[in-house]
Amino acid sequence: MIFISEGNWLVWRLDYHIHTKLCRHARGEMKDYVQAALAKSLDEMGFSDHFIMIYLPQEAVQDDYCMKEEELPLYVEGVRELQEKHSDILIKLGIEVDYYEGKEEEIRNLLRSIDFDYIYGSIHVVDNVTIDDDRFRYKLKKYTVDELYQKYFTILKKAIQSGLFDIMAHLDLPKKYGDRPTEPLDELLDEVIEALVKNNVCVELNTGGFRKPVKEQYPSIEILQKCYENDVQVTLGSDSHHPKEVGWELDRALNILRKVGYSQINGFEKRKRLLYDI
Repeated sequence: MIFISEGNWLVWRLDYHIHTKLCRHARGEMKDYVQAALAKSLDEMGFSDHFIMIYLPQEAVQDDYCMKEEELPLYVEGVRELQEKHSDILIKLGIEVDYYEGKEEEIRNLLRSIDFDYIYGSIHVVDNVTIDDDRFRYKLKKYTVDELYQKYFTILKKAIQSGLFDIMAHLDLPKKYGDRPTEPLDELLDEVIEALVKNNVCVELNTGGFRKPVKEQYPSIEILQKCYENDVQVTLGSDSHHPKEVGWELDRALNILRKVGYSQINGFEKRKRLLYDI
């Protein structure tokens, strides 16, 4: 393992949110992502590509958004082969699963057959519209920004309460294009934080937001502060869709977490939590 010394402690460097070309909107071979992680002096990385979406209504699924059902074994096999090949970095098998209300048991049954190290929960679909895709932003004009946030955070709370997920990805995704609510969302956010605490779900600091129009991490400093004050644990992810994005702004992310008050981040192995100093 490679440790980076900062002051008098050793910092564990990880990136748990890495996609593969199987999702059809990422590029590069899996081995290239590993080499990029090594070049960034990461101690640990996790592949977490988009899970099959066969449980979503047809109008909510795009052909270029997730792997096909028959490709899931190829994804698992690819990660396992890299784990066996590399003793110079820890490689974890994760997955990113889109939550859809009413499909909890179907999702649970689909996940049961694979021994993942961790499972990301995410919400990209609201009222069968993919909210973070340029191609479908016109469909969101029927909502005010406040309405979209309210819908999103209501679904987010249910996703957390489902018990399906270890980590929630990009917690405040509706801000991707810089859209901000005009009314405070404190009550909804408090409910989300309460759900995270009660269900022992971790959040990620997702540095992919730095590459998006919003130009900041997910979630906001304000939400991270609420998480810290309520003992919600965190992990790190770049949301990389290209090898050059692995470990994106990792040091910036670590500094943000320290300023908020965090001194540790979560790792996972076979759905069990590990704690690493930062």
